[in-house]
Amino acid sequence: MCDDRRRDDDSEASSVCSERSLDSYRRHDSSSWSCQGWESSPPPPPPPDEIIALCACTHWTERKNGLTHLANYLNSGRLLTEDQLRRLTELLNKMFVDAHTKMFTLLLDAVCELLLVHCAQLKDWLYQLMFRLLMKLGTDILGSMQTKIMKTLDVIHEYFPAELQLHNIFRFLADGATTPTAKTKVAALRFLTDLAHEYCTPSSLALALNGGASGAAGRALCKVAALASDPRAPEQIFLRLDRAVTATACSGRELVVVEMLKIFIFLLLIGLGACQVVRPCALSDLACIGRNLAANSRCNPNVPGRIPARYSVQSLPFYAPYFNATYIDYNLVVSNHNRCRVSEFFINLSSKTAVLSLDCPDLDFASNRLTIQHASLQEDREFSYTIQGTYPLIRLTTNLHASNGLNLCSSFTFADVVALPKFRLNPNNKKTANYLSRDLTLLNIFERECFFWRASLLARYFINSLICNFGCNS
Repeated sequence: MCDDRRRDDDSEASSVCSERSLDSYRRHDSSSWSCQGWESSPPPPPPPDEIIALCACTHWTERKNGLTHLANYLNSGRLLTEDQLRRLTELLNKMFVDAHTKMFTLLLDAVCELLLVHCAQLKDWLYQLMFRLLMKLGTDILGSMQTKIMKTLDVIHEYFPAELQLHNIFRFLADGATTPTAKTKVAALRFLTDLAHEYCTPSSLALALNGGASGAAGRALCKVAALASDPRAPEQIFLRLDRAVTATACSGRELVVVEMLKIFIFLLLIGLGACQVVRPCALSDLACIGRNLAANSRCNPNVPGRIPARYSVQSLPFYAPYFNATYIDYNLVVSNHNRCRVSEFFINLSSKTAVLSLDCPDLDFASNRLTIQHASLQEDREFSYTIQGTYPLIRLTTNLHASNGLNLCSSFTFADVVALPKFRLNPNNKKTANYLSRDLTLLNIFERECFFWRASLLARYFINSLICNFGCNS
């Protein structure tokens, strides 16, 4: 399974495909580019036992291929057996320790896919995963890697029971066998703060708080209080956390103690019942949704009421960390945006959050794309081509928080590329033609990183045009 032939570890990846795959393409396919472009779809992943065997290989390139196949396998809707899950999670634990820098992004993508598909079977593994993610946040890592880890923690928030998350984070904070760094402690406190503010319910808290002062929750609070009173503790631990108490005369250390006490009092005493989710409007009643948003924000419900079936954007730049490349779509033409429909709208009274989701079928994008391939200690290389792609379904989900005034302009929109696109591309010069290939193994990763930037543009244009105008379209 582990091929002795090694690929070049320092090779660079391209926009839709990589130079590494270009060599393979040239060996197995002697066909050339045509003026009509080409169409293709990603190959099916190998069987799960072969994927696990690749993940167990000693060389990082085989492990990277294994993770790529794993993400594609799970994304296609296939499942793993209990024995395969056990073997796989054992390998993933090791990868967090010795993961090659270039494959860590792929490792997190594979873990997220695994959580989405098998969350019900991975409850016993959750503490090990949380432990490794929080410890990794305590090391010196790139900002893009930190963002990926935080998004993985968000998946944990959404897909695992709150009482299990609480038990695990209390266990982590109370653990005397480890010596987490200041950054790790900050990450753990932020995780607990987010969990307490947005996901906790009384029914879940009773289980997590079982044991009182002698349990994990009580020992965790004692740990935080002792840390706050220790003059040798690094000051950055006591900086104000996200959504912490408003500015007072308290010092940074006192702020953390006050905030943690608030969290624990909230966990112990709240008795309002389960999270209250309100769906005030029919999903087809955009005027009703607009009135609800306007009543709780500064948006204007008087909107144009239409989106053109086809419109253009002068330029849209974005950066893809996995490929270490910048892409600029010039004269980007967007079609079928007017076919998007609201697929979910509700207000969570407990977390004070409005959630608005859009389903967009057959979205089409066409542009003149410039790819700027970056390389360490080398000059950037530029490649130019035209590209047109049609996506069967894109799902956009925007969380509007009351603490931010339900402000769409500063809210994050998550894009789920439900199905990979059919696309056509034509290189503008011979250099670009030699750079591109037909290997679509990494297309799933590329589309995720591409729509990280496209999602906000699409959601804002739709909401501002058809529901309520927040004053931002990009």
